[in-house]
Amino acid sequence: MKRLRPSCARNGGELKPATHWRLAKKAFRTTADYDAAISARLEQEDAAGELPEDLALRAPKVMDLRYGENRTSRRRSTVERGRELPARSSCRARSCLTTTWWIWMRRGSWRSEFADPAVAIIKHTNPCGCAEQATLVEAWRKALECDPVSAYGGVVGINRIVDVETAREIAKLFVEAVAAPDYEPEALAVLAAKKNLRLMKIAPGLDRFVVKSITGGFLVQRADRVTMDRAAAVVKTKRAPTEEECAR
Repeated sequence: MKRLRPSCARNGGELKPATHWRLAKKAFRTTADYDAAISARLEQEDAAGELPEDLALRAPKVMDLRYGENRTSRRRSTVERGRELPARSSCRARSCLTTTWWIWMRRGSWRSEFADPAVAIIKHTNPCGCAEQATLVEAWRKALECDPVSAYGGVVGINRIVDVETAREIAKLFVEAVAAPDYEPEALAVLAAKKNLRLMKIAPGLDRFVVKSITGGFLVQRADRVTMDRAAAVVKTKRAPTEEECAR
């Protein structure tokens, strides 16, 4: 109310039509969210399985990007558990990142899929390199070795705090964005000096469901949280891999 008083005073005790419109949308959005939360909780009481009987999707728009997976695709960005580093970190960013940037901002859950330092390089929504090693810089090098050509202009997902050695290696290649739990001050300085690079901090968390759009509807499944267990793995080739090969 305090913020509305000056406006009322300037307009003879009345609010401008634009203010009425803004407040009306905010009020209906608030009540709709409240009703949706109650409805979702009631649905859980007698649901036949783990998946919801009624799927309600609502996500606020954060920003417009210049293009999506391809330059002909319009893309909006919706973020739940990621945040961009503030402008004062000297990260000169642009708003033209691809769909893959949006995916890796949202899917902070991949951090829990690897016990050791891991790096994934994503291009056009598909991984073109992924590796898990004893050190983060080695994980980056191994991931890049998978497909160094496709890695150009991709998005880098990291499950550890980025150190300066890894940052220097990443800086040798043009990438659109880097998503990681955090960055050492020196590493942040190295990456912030790169032109047209967006840095993201990803908060930990696991998505309960995975939702994918299809023509005319959505596919919903429980998030896959099964990790690789070599002891339970069944070898389908004539020769089992050696310990050295598995370590690669």
